[in-house]
Formats: sequence, C-alpha cells, structure tokens
Amino acid sequence: MKKFVSNLTLILVILSATWCTGEGKRSALQMMRQPKWKKTYLHGLYFLRPPDMEARETINFDSSVWKFSNKDLELTVDLGRYSSESPSNKRAPEYTESRTRISGKPVTIVFFHRSVGSPDLPYVAAAYFSNIGPKGIHLSFYARCASHEQQKAAKRIFLSIRFTNRHSDTTISPSVRRRSRARADL
Repeated sequence: MKKFVSNLTLILVILSATWCTGEGKRSALQMMRQPKWKKTYLHGLYFLRPPDMEARETINFDSSVWKFSNKDLELTVDLGRYSSESPSNKRAPEYTESRTRISGKPVTIVFFHRSVGSPDLPYVAAAYFSNIGPKGIHLSFYARCASHEQQKAAKRIFLSIRFTNRHSDTTISPSVRRRSRARADL
C-alpha cells in the first residue's frame, strides 16, 4: 500500500510539473493571475493587460476602437463590421500563422517582423476573430512590439480574451469617447 501511495504521489508530482511548465497547457487566466494585470472590459468581452499599459485616445470612424500602450507594446483593439482583417503578409520576415479557438471562438493569430514603419516597434502580433456576433461583427487585436518578449506578452493578452454579455466600457472615460466621436464628425 505504501508503494502504491508513493508511486501515485510521484505520478502526480510529474503531471503537475508537466502541466505547469507547458504554456499551452495552462489556461490563459492562470498564466495571468499576476495581481497587477488589469482586467479590461470592452463591448461584450474582456481581456487582461499589463499594469503599465494605459488607455490612449483614439478616433473612431466605422468601428469601436481602443488603444493601449506602454513603451514596448502598442495594442489596438478594433470591433465592428469593418474591423481590420488578419495581416496576411506571409512574405514578412519571421512570419507565422496559426488558427485556434479562444473563448470558444475561432481566431487567426499571426506574428512577424516589419521591415517598414517604426524602428522602435518592429515586431507584430495580431489576433483576428471573424463574425463573432450578429451582422458580421469582427474583432481584431493588433500589437506593435519592441521585441520577441513583447510578442509573447501580446499572445498572453490574446489568450486571456473572454467573450461576455456585458456591454460596458470601463477602460475609457466618456469624455475621451466624446472627443473621439467629435473628431470623427469633422
């Protein structure tokens, strides 16, 4: 009996170690359970972001758009009928593309290195959800990153996305949204 318990304990320890070391095997929310990551609610979804990523003012034309950034990562979230499609620049250096499911919805995730644009944020990570709601609503997360490490942080953000029935926006004050709409009307 002692040998059985000992073997069972050993198996559980090995399984626990395997479970905890494989990034793909842990849930995104468990990876993000760092007390400082911020839960960010947008229209019908939420995601987690690093504590130093601040909301930025945006101009909205045909979609709901939010921006968050810190010195190493700039994230744009675009929700609407005309949301940006997944960047399909397959000729870009270090291009990789995968299809998976996040919160039960199919998503295309891409990574690549941009040779043009900002030299401070040359790496890209993007997630594109097609037809997530009625009337052909699409969702894209597009992250410009300073390094491969920031691409990994963007992927962790993508994996934390959860769709809800909540439609409040607690990340951007109404005054910022009003200014954004006012500029769009010009």
